[in-house]
Amino acid sequence: MIEAPSTQLGLVDLLKDLFSEIIIPVSVEKELAAIPSQLKLVNSKSWIRTESITNTELFYELLKHLDAGEAESIVLSIEMEAELLLIDEKKGRRIATEYGVKISGLIGVLIKAKE
Repeated sequence: MIEAPSTQLGLVDLLKDLFSEIIIPVSVEKELAAIPSQLKLVNSKSWIRTESITNTELFYELLKHLDAGEAESIVLSIEMEAELLLIDEKKGRRIATEYGVKISGLIGVLIKAKE
């Protein structure tokens, strides 16, 4: 699970090496659409796919405290019983942890890549 792939470093393929599959929620895909080159890159990767959430009640509850991408990422992580949620925003990390979601941020990904 990833909240927003980073293409600025040109290392998006590193995510495939580390996680084999990345699933993003619809709202994150919409956020990526703000930068067409990012959306095009993500859409060109067969190992990145977009999924919709079903628990809209939890989504709207989380939306009171988080932006749509973070809220939907947490809900999708819970619904899919994801191994890991990549999320950097401090409040989102705290809330995800409260729901029992295992998290990592960009720094954690870079450390794992170095190992």
